[in-house]
Amino acid sequence: MHGLRATFATRMIEAGVEPKTLQEILGHSKIAITMDLYAHVTDDTKIFLTSILTPILTANCPENP
Repeated sequence: MHGLRATFATRMIEAGVEPKTLQEILGHSKIAITMDLYAHVTDDTKIFLTSILTPILTANCPENP
């Protein structure tokens, strides 16, 4: 059952559901339980974030005119 709840929580975070809303849906008394135990960062999320941040972080580098 934990695996299903973890997958659900992770997918909801990826879909943009606010953590506090997810906490209520899962019935947790503390948001730390929701985020630490059930919401996991996926490789796809890391790759997506990197694709957004790379142009921002390299925009003002001397090597990039």
